[in-house]
Amino acid sequence: MNGYAEKLKAHLGQHKRTKLGVEEDGRWKTNKQSYPYILPEALQHLNVIQTFRAEFWDRNPGIHLHRDFHHLNSSQAMCFNLFFPFFFHRDGQYADVLLDALGLSTCGISKWAFEKILDKREGTQLDFCVNLKSEARLLFEVKLSEPGFGTPNGYDERHPEKLNKVYYDRFSRIYAPVLQHKVKLDWSRPDQFFRDYQVFRNIWHVRPEYSDQLIFVFPLENDDLRKRAERLIPSVLRPEFEAHVRLRHLEGVVNVLRRESHRVDETLNHHMTLFEEKYIFY
Repeated sequence: MNGYAEKLKAHLGQHKRTKLGVEEDGRWKTNKQSYPYILPEALQHLNVIQTFRAEFWDRNPGIHLHRDFHHLNSSQAMCFNLFFPFFFHRDGQYADVLLDALGLSTCGISKWAFEKILDKREGTQLDFCVNLKSEARLLFEVKLSEPGFGTPNGYDERHPEKLNKVYYDRFSRIYAPVLQHKVKLDWSRPDQFFRDYQVFRNIWHVRPEYSDQLIFVFPLENDDLRKRAERLIPSVLRPEFEAHVRLRHLEGVVNVLRRESHRVDETLNHHMTLFEEKYIFY
């Protein structure tokens, strides 16, 4: 049982009623049951915080939404709420404020995108991608209440014969030739890869020759995820690749942004107040 996840759900159920004014509970598609922390699907647009809600949906009318985007604990929604205001507001002039809070130096931003597919053959949609004028990329994996880094659809480690048929060919053709230069030998096996798929597929995208950076953002208070990340990621990487992967705690980033947004822009300061009310409940 993920204690953090349960506390977050309770908080978001109250948030839905008191801050969003929504009394009706939404359904989890998996079991068809209704829960207080889920919005009715017709109101899923409310999962974007009100300060930039209209601008976000106007700017991203066809964006791919995750199946459970109407859940208030959606990490995709949190990603939108964290990055969009700083990259959109005043033509992105405060994007560096967010990147500085994440401990990232930049050479200027050329473009950015949510749910970006960098390799059509591989097909992964990255949570957020920033292209810099230096040709380096900043790749973000954002988590909220998840206990780990996920497996691909259809993966079932209890039935390795199914894994062999469905995934081994893809692993050997696409992932292994690149990963062998980035991860230690013990981790370059299909059974390891598919157990923490979201970690390895993101590592696969990093181009060290261009100084790409991969940044995992998640709450410090999510103990299950934090412990998994702190154990897994340092043990996976080859020493020469370690500088390309970073872990960042949401609370620390928010603390910096609250301080800096208060100093630079009233609208962003108000947004970060609402962001903190929604996601930092402890």
